[in-house]
Amino acid sequence: MTRGEMAIVLQKEFNLNGISNKSFNDVSAGHKAYEVIQALAKNKITNGYLDGIFKSGNILTRAHSTVFMARSMSNYFISGKASLHSKNVIVWSDYFGVYKTDVTTNETQTLACKKSPR
Repeated sequence: MTRGEMAIVLQKEFNLNGISNKSFNDVSAGHKAYEVIQALAKNKITNGYLDGIFKSGNILTRAHSTVFMARSMSNYFISGKASLHSKNVIVWSDYFGVYKTDVTTNETQTLACKKSPR
């Protein structure tokens, strides 16, 4: 799966809309995934790379997949919305997913999980 294809899946699954003020040098208005990539940027799911490109045709890495999913599922992972350095919260992951545990209540919330094969 490419980064562009993941953008399409996330936009549809989470009903993300909007056009960002951010532009990506490699994603013109005529690009097939322009609107969905813009929707991800508008909803702060992606920032692209530091050099101003999105790399929509690149194969999606496990790390990018996890970040995209975590940001789509919880505002906790979106910069400026909440701190990951809270002394009462631990964010952790294992082979199956990404979790958040409140250390005061010991309550764990699943933020992203791997789909089991059928």
